[in-house]
Amino acid sequence: MAQIFTGDVLVGADGIRSSVCARFFGRNEPAYLGYRSHRFVVPNRDGLEHFTEFLGRGQRVGLVPIGGGQLYVWTTLQLTARQPRVGLESVAGACEPLIGEFTDSTGEACLRADSDRSTVSCAPTSRKFTRPAWARGRVALLGDAAHALTPNMGQGAGMAMEDAAVLAAELSRAARGRRRCRTR
Repeated sequence: MAQIFTGDVLVGADGIRSSVCARFFGRNEPAYLGYRSHRFVVPNRDGLEHFTEFLGRGQRVGLVPIGGGQLYVWTTLQLTARQPRVGLESVAGACEPLIGEFTDSTGEACLRADSDRSTVSCAPTSRKFTRPAWARGRVALLGDAAHALTPNMGQGAGMAMEDAAVLAAELSRAARGRRRCRTR
């Protein structure tokens, strides 16, 4: 039996394939953008202190120190006709083929760092196009449910936190009766 929840507001912060968005605003399927992204963590053996990015033809490698002697690595790779889009999610853990894709890029050396190869995740990159309205009645969307950005822009989590802060401020003003005087 399904559980029933009640509340004053429903916030859909459930990702690019948001069920809240689909149910209350209609389907908004992500558009495939022609490249894939890989994400993993490796030891920061060179002591990198700042965000660094390497660019190649249809390739990008980003390096972000995350503390604890570790480095977050992300890549984007433009797909060619020989690289099918279907089934890319199953590439998780396949780091050696990934390194082969970056042999013409300065970023190749970064990908050869000692790491737990099973931590590599891979997915086709999509973007959900922004809807004209992110709220309707007592339902609001935030983050990727409302306006998914591509992972290589490094803005998704920050935008979701900003959305949450703005929504919290608006709900707080409403709870304090800000509009009550205008409705009397």
